[in-house]
Amino acid sequence: MTKEESLRLEKILKKIDKADETNCKKEEEYNSLFTNTREDWNEEKYKKLKREKALTEAAYIASLVKLKAEVKCMLNQ
Repeated sequence: MTKEESLRLEKILKKIDKADETNCKKEEEYNSLFTNTREDWNEEKYKKLKREKALTEAAYIASLVKLKAEVKCMLNQ
């Protein structure tokens, strides 16, 4: 593996770590809505969190797919 390839993979791995961290935080926020607001339900907040959670999960999965594609490309060379 060349130094350039190694740097590209490192960059992608950092993005994956950041996306995973963001995804975990959003998951915690989403779950806390259900445990802390049973009497004071806010449908708008729920919808917003649900949408944000879906977007962070998609970003995380996209970063994993990108890493997989990069690795496959490197292996084929």
